[in-house]
Amino acid sequence: MNKKVFSLLPAALMCMAGMAQSTANDPVIMTIDGDPIYKSEFEYVYNKNNADNAVDKKSLAEYADMFADYKLKVLDAKNQGLDKESSYLSEFGKYREQLAIPFLIDQSERKALVKEAYERSKESVAVSHILIKYSRNDSVPPYVRISRIYNELKKGADFATLAKKYSDCPSAKNGGYLGYDNVFDMVYPFENVVYNTKVGTFSKPFRTQFGYHIAYVSDRRPNIRKAKTSLLFISASHANSENLADSLYKAVQIKGADFNKISAKYSDGFFNGTKDGRMPWIEAGSQYYPPDVVSAVFSMKKDGEITKVAGPLGVYIFKLDKSNLDLPFDSMKADLDQKVLQSDRSSVITAHFLAGLGSKMSYALADSSALYAFVPLVKNEDMIGREQKASHMDAPLYSIQDVTYPQSSFYTAFSAGLDKMNAVLHGSGSKEDAALYSGVKSDSDFVLITYNDYVRKQLIELAYNDLKNYNADYRNLLQEYSDGLLLFDVSNKKVWSRATNDDSGLSKFFNDHKSNYKWPDAHFEGKVIYCKNERTKKKVDNLFEKLGNVSSDSITIALYEKFMKDPKNDDIRVKTGVFAQGANPAVDFYVFKKGESYTPEMDAFPIVAVYGQQTFTPSDFKEMRGAVVADYQNSLDKEWKEELRANHKVVINKDVLNTVKAK
Repeated sequence: MNKKVFSLLPAALMCMAGMAQSTANDPVIMTIDGDPIYKSEFEYVYNKNNADNAVDKKSLAEYADMFADYKLKVLDAKNQGLDKESSYLSEFGKYREQLAIPFLIDQSERKALVKEAYERSKESVAVSHILIKYSRNDSVPPYVRISRIYNELKKGADFATLAKKYSDCPSAKNGGYLGYDNVFDMVYPFENVVYNTKVGTFSKPFRTQFGYHIAYVSDRRPNIRKAKTSLLFISASHANSENLADSLYKAVQIKGADFNKISAKYSDGFFNGTKDGRMPWIEAGSQYYPPDVVSAVFSMKKDGEITKVAGPLGVYIFKLDKSNLDLPFDSMKADLDQKVLQSDRSSVITAHFLAGLGSKMSYALADSSALYAFVPLVKNEDMIGREQKASHMDAPLYSIQDVTYPQSSFYTAFSAGLDKMNAVLHGSGSKEDAALYSGVKSDSDFVLITYNDYVRKQLIELAYNDLKNYNADYRNLLQEYSDGLLLFDVSNKKVWSRATNDDSGLSKFFNDHKSNYKWPDAHFEGKVIYCKNERTKKKVDNLFEKLGNVSSDSITIALYEKFMKDPKNDDIRVKTGVFAQGANPAVDFYVFKKGESYTPEMDAFPIVAVYGQQTFTPSDFKEMRGAVVADYQNSLDKEWKEELRANHKVVINKDVLNTVKAK
């Protein structure tokens, strides 16, 4: 089949991102095994990791070597097939889609969604709903069930009663009531219906990724955007803080005492307010004040209202002095814009972009009969026979620009679609697959839905590739993220996890570099023996005098044979190990000469014998595991880089390197 590079986006759209360029004008700064790495990528990474504006030629050369090592590790990850792992493909796919949105979307539509969010943010909506999930495993399809419920509502049935009876949402026990919701609290399709439904009415059935819904709006209320309050704060440090707060709350709430005078007399803090508790303006969503403070403030709706809330620091009592229902659009614009891009609203913009993408790319379905030839295969449960039959389906199916694709090119997606739909029917499909296939009413429906999804993904893939070819900003961000994912995975495999879990390797490394590991303060290595009396201690002393070496196995065996083998003999307790100063009272007193006297740790064993020596050098890597692991990781990393350099050819173009500019 012929392959070609598709030019998907008009010049105006590519210029929208501001940095569009072709790799033809991007010189090669280095090659690894002959494969090029371009100056724009290196310059982007170099400038991101070097904050100063001057380019030092020496540091530039050093950085080029570091960058080559970095790319060699990424190449190693690919050679191990880590870029084919499902975890990588899933993570990278999500990021690529999210990253592409700002480059591809219609800016006027983006602005319209931001403005819409601003207008909706002025109101909270009290909403209830009835949900019929896609994954219901009964004989009646979800869209039929929701239609029947809708007809009952139109005949006058009570919404809450039907919600309790039919809804698949936990809110069913409350008659479907979800509370007061604000903009961005709901998925966008649900929010659209709610904000366009009048108070006291219910919507027509509609779909989201969760299933089929009917929404009922019972109330709307304005959102306070800015509040000025007075605060009376009683600290939890008071022995009787809750009782004091309760009595003061009753004084201002029930008896009508002057709030500000009470605050001036009793409040333990004013959080940047005046001494009589009058606080500065607080904006909705403020992160300057504790969350419990902000929540309590914006729970009040009428000027003069008083509320009390307990927080981790104490009890807050607020009085709403003045509220503002409006904030200038400009003050909220940046925050709303980010929320639009990060929410499912971005999919609306993307969908509109995709709707026009087919015509931009001269996409066409060659012959609908070629597509519907797949319908008889839906019921064919013989997978091998189905695949063989599809492999001979070579009629033209669709074309993109001047390339025509046969029916067989669709078969993989068709077969995967069957698996997904069957999973949905058995209640085990993903939410995305459920949303895609829940409306299937016939085999031809399935074929059309699966084909449209397949073509959509083809167009998106080509759009992403075109954007990557012509936009340096997008290309560099995408490359950085991909390399970062692969570098993490391969480094974890080659260095981090290997060093952490390789006790034999750590032990050998420690013994080979033992002179590098010293404690800043002396430790004691030996045995602390707690004796029942002086006579027992004398026996222990004689044993050590006879056998000598404290750390030998013979001492351990002798102590066991003489004092611990017979269960009736309960004359000693033994602690063996390496003790830092402060770790053991007996060692501190008898070895490090700390304190004026030794207080027995065990009343039954008041006499202590200490045998061993002070040392600054650990005898086992486990005694300095953290430092040894870090050094072992560095050693493994060094060996890895040397191995990569030995097995791959790196050529750095110094002439191009010297043209790198700081930004």
